[in-house]
Amino acid sequence: MNKKKRIGFWGWVGIIFVGLIVLGIISNTTKEKPDDLSIYSMAQTYVERYLKSPSTANFPTLSNVDIAVDKKKGLYRVKSYVDAQNSFSARIRSSFMVLMEYNPTDESWSLIDIQIH
Repeated sequence: MNKKKRIGFWGWVGIIFVGLIVLGIISNTTKEKPDDLSIYSMAQTYVERYLKSPSTANFPTLSNVDIAVDKKKGLYRVKSYVDAQNSFSARIRSSFMVLMEYNPTDESWSLIDIQIH
């Protein structure tokens, strides 16, 4: 006699539950962390918001930028400088430090602190 085993209701619920967990783990591990260029670009965006004449801003290349990462907290610190016109149309160089937080769930940035000197 050939007896077939059937998966009952709770068996299917268990299979679906395990499948959803596996999909959740896979989707969380495939999200990429921001690269240095993305980090620097976001910092530039924040700095430009504080400039008198953001359209005149000239930032150095990525090789002249200090980026520090706290992976546990998702914090990114960017230090560099910007050349831009002030309110008297004089071009001045200002140093800046931008501290940002990256949320990988919705891939968004939050400004924590900004200092421009």
